[in-house]
Amino acid sequence: MVPVEADVQPAVAAAVPGCEERGMPKDMDSQLTALLRRLPDWMRRDIAAADPARRERAEEALHAMLLALIQGTAGSVSGQDG
Repeated sequence: MVPVEADVQPAVAAAVPGCEERGMPKDMDSQLTALLRRLPDWMRRDIAAADPARRERAEEALHAMLLALIQGTAGSVSGQDG
C-alpha cells in the first residue's frame, strides 16, 4: 500500500501555482499530513455533507487551517506552541 504522504506533494503541487518549481519542503509536507490526520470528526462529516451550509462551514474551517499552515502560523491555530 502506498503511504498517504506519497500522494500529498503531487496534489499540493497541482493545486498551488509555482509549488512544483520550488518544491514543497519536507517539513511542510509532514505538517500537512499531520494536519489532515487530526481533522475533527465534525469537519470530516460536514465536508461530505449534502447540506450546503454544513459543507461551506467545514470548507471555511479547513481553508483557515491550511492558510495558517502555509503562512507558518499553524501552532497558533492548533493550540500548539511555536
